[in-house]
Amino acid sequence: MRKILPVLLAMLLCSMQLKAAAPPIVIISQYYEGGATNKWIELTNLSSSPVNTSSLQLKLALYSLPGDSGNINISNEPSQIVNLNMTIPAHGTVLIGNSGNAMEVPYLKAAAADAAQLSNAVINFNGNDGIALLDADNHVIDAFGQGINAKDLSFVRNATVTNGNAMYTAAEWTNVPIQVVQQATSDQNDRLGVHFQASLGPGAPLSDSLNAAISDTSKLNFYYGNLHSHSSYSDGNKDDPSKKPEDDYAFAKNALHMDFLGIAEHNHTQAGMSLANWQPGIEAAKNATTATFVALHGMEWGVISGGGHVIVYGIDSLIGWEPGQYQIFVPKNTYTGAAGLFNIINRHGQHAIATLAHPKTNDYNGISATYDQAADSAISGAALASGPAFSTNVNYADPAKSMSFLGYYNRMLAAGYHLGASIDHDNHNLTFGRHTRARMVVMAPALTEKDLLYAIKRMRFYASEDPGAKVTFTVQHLPVGSVFKGAEAPVISFSTSTTSPVTSIRLMYGTPGSGAVARSIASSTTGTLIFTHDALADLATGYYYGDIKEADGSRIITSPIWYTRDKSLVK
Repeated sequence: MRKILPVLLAMLLCSMQLKAAAPPIVIISQYYEGGATNKWIELTNLSSSPVNTSSLQLKLALYSLPGDSGNINISNEPSQIVNLNMTIPAHGTVLIGNSGNAMEVPYLKAAAADAAQLSNAVINFNGNDGIALLDADNHVIDAFGQGINAKDLSFVRNATVTNGNAMYTAAEWTNVPIQVVQQATSDQNDRLGVHFQASLGPGAPLSDSLNAAISDTSKLNFYYGNLHSHSSYSDGNKDDPSKKPEDDYAFAKNALHMDFLGIAEHNHTQAGMSLANWQPGIEAAKNATTATFVALHGMEWGVISGGGHVIVYGIDSLIGWEPGQYQIFVPKNTYTGAAGLFNIINRHGQHAIATLAHPKTNDYNGISATYDQAADSAISGAALASGPAFSTNVNYADPAKSMSFLGYYNRMLAAGYHLGASIDHDNHNLTFGRHTRARMVVMAPALTEKDLLYAIKRMRFYASEDPGAKVTFTVQHLPVGSVFKGAEAPVISFSTSTTSPVTSIRLMYGTPGSGAVARSIASSTTGTLIFTHDALADLATGYYYGDIKEADGSRIITSPIWYTRDKSLVK
């Protein structure tokens, strides 16, 4: 026994040393090929400890070809090598520059001030020149550009990348116009010197209560409100243009069942908005938020005639296309593609959300006809009812518009999109929370901006014409908005607490990506329903949502739950 203990101790110490010696991960996270000598390479340390590049003998190499035509070829010996000599903080980012860099990128000063290191020999590439990160033995550990031409372009490493790749893989990168990089703000992955990691996400960490409530419905509260309204900063407060957002939030606080109000100003001057009003709107929302009421400030992006309106929150910069009237540039009417709105939203992390306002079939560059992954990631919900937008009624008497956009919503689900069921007021007068009883109901553990936005991002909400309805909808005990797998047949459950008695619950079921809209597979004439869907085959995916009606005619549509049955998961 005395001999065994020292051996075990030695093995343990050796194991600890091996773990401590795990190599840090440094990657090339952005390539910027601007005019003349305006070139930058961004490096990011994905590790949780600082990295001394000199101690590790890391190098940056240039693989140069004549001129700027043709494609990059990273082979043979590099044309130039520079030994890296800086410390990159844990999860930090640094820039390698050329001393001739001018002010092409407005937020970067002289290269000597913003670069962690200068190298006129390596940071001297044109569109057909490749870049690689080398280890102490001159082995390529990460590379950019093999087989492409990157003239006058910037390429940004995707936030999901967790290791270097000696073989350039196009799917790991996003081609970003240099104009977008030049206008990028400090909370955007496109900005030189900023790189987000998917495991961390930008912004403050989630609250402890939010993390605990991901799958525990008992810790989710019901919060009632509206994300779609306008103030005099764009085309709202038409009945009294002297009113400002602070007046609108104060009015909403005194409405029945109104825990939050979002003012989504139009993003362009055609609708009265200007960049000068953007920051005052943000400040008004912060000042109006209390322990019992959350004021949100966002934008309604786009024009109806050019592709539709998208409600955007969780991004503190105005997105636009008019010169001098934006902080983030997105071309007008461009929703999809690398430069499109949905891609920009996806670069802002777990609190950036988009919902579709009064959608029409061909809106948003026609995403309802063809599934678009970037759109699916960006969009959290779609309005099933909206308005009345220009009502001046303040006695809750205006009816919702009978879920008039439910058809569009069903087609999006059938196409394979993951989005929740919302309901909008679209106020243009001082009626906030008081012209209709309809509410968007968000299920979150706490009434804070971050908790609400994160819950909306996770589709934990539903559309209700009853302003006080509490609907608990689960599959295998997981809440509305969940997307998950399980071995058993899904057990679907509804329980309700409503203003008027529930007269029917219809359980709707569909197959994502099938093109066939959801159909009813079970129903109840009371406020509860429990159903086991034994017909869901092994390795099949279904989505389920509730269509609920009350005795007074009020209707509630829940967001779905997506469930994949996989019998191999049985332990």
